[in-house]
This record gives sequence, C-alpha cells and structure tokens, in this order.
Amino acid sequence: MSEIKNSLLEAAMEFAEEKRFSECADAFVQIFQDNPSDPQALRDLASVMLSFGEGESALALLADSVDLQNPDVPTLLRIGNLLLGLGRDGEAADFLLGALYREPGNSELESETRALLEREGRLAEFEEYVKAKSESQPAPLHF
Repeated sequence: MSEIKNSLLEAAMEFAEEKRFSECADAFVQIFQDNPSDPQALRDLASVMLSFGEGESALALLADSVDLQNPDVPTLLRIGNLLLGLGRDGEAADFLLGALYREPGNSELESETRALLEREGRLAEFEEYVKAKSESQPAPLHF
C-alpha cells in the first residue's frame, strides 16, 4: 500500500472517529479516485460504516464489490463475518466456503467453515469441497 494511500486511510479513520464526516468522505473520494475498486479501502470504508451502525449498508458495499471471477479472499471473509454477526448464518456459510475454495490451505478457515456448514445441515457441501480439493477442481461460486 502506498504511503499516500496509507496516510489518507489513517486520516479518514481519524475523521470518522471525530465525527468529521465531510473530511472522512473527502479522504475516501481521493483514495477511490486513484484505486476505484481497492478491496482494502472498501473494507476500511465498510468498517467506518459499521462503527456508525450501518451494518446493512456496509454489507451491501462489500457484496457489490465482489468480483466473481477473481474474488478477494479477505473481502469474502469480512462479508462472511458480517453476516454471522447479523445472524445470517446460511449466507455467511456461502461466503466462507467461497473463501475456502480460494484459500484451501487455511486450516482455521476450513474448521470454521465445516462447523458452520454442519450447524446449517449442509455438511455435504463441505464434503464436495474436500473432493474438489483432492481432485484439484475449480471452485464453484454461488453467492
């Protein structure tokens, strides 16, 4: 991440904490002018939105940013965790499973996803993932 972008993100977060929303918005505008779909900046903006009780808006922002051809794993994880926090476990499972297909070596994510799918009565989907992983098949995405 560039120094300029880093300082703009830090400033935006400080402005948000100080409830200086106009300056916060201006900082994010500058960030997105240079990098319109920067996943880290989108996650940071979603964090600002969350801190002000705008969970659904933050979720919509992140979900709309997902590139189905090449999804950003940290964004998928963030969406999954937001959905879990909203009690939308079934939808969260979809995003965590999508992240797992993109990051198959992540044993912590694998355990968390398996447990969630089991709670949701969808263990067959985890077994499908294990089979695809062993056969090196491409990941099916169905958000």
